[in-house]
Amino acid sequence: MLLPALARLSSGPAARWCSWIAPPFEPFAPALSVHGVTLERVLVVRAATPLWACEQALRSGACDVALAWIRRGDPRQFRRLQLAAEQGRTLGFVFRTLSARASSEPSCAALRISVGALAEGARITLLKSRGGLRGSIDLALHAESGS
Repeated sequence: MLLPALARLSSGPAARWCSWIAPPFEPFAPALSVHGVTLERVLVVRAATPLWACEQALRSGACDVALAWIRRGDPRQFRRLQLAAEQGRTLGFVFRTLSARASSEPSCAALRISVGALAEGARITLLKSRGGLRGSIDLALHAESGS
């Protein structure tokens, strides 16, 4: 879902870094490249404290986008990330495991979505958005024919 935005942000003449902070798996460079992401603008950060690393990436002004995989954090820490993103003029995405606690706690995020697997696709649920819209859509994934 983010690949078109990452491609656009990483390929402009004044492109800044596209930082991946504590991803659970190594980003697959050939797939990113095929989708138009400029690999020279991708920065993978392995951090023992991903919240701190994400805040630095967002605040620095050196990144166009920061993608962070953060297991734990309280609402105050996520508010700090929001303020850092505004200061650095950086687009920020935080990926978390959706637990009952995480889904019910307050959030300063402008947009919160949940992505879940279906037998032949995925369910995207809008948990929070500016304007208050909520709901789910199911996306069917079709295998391409090899002809």
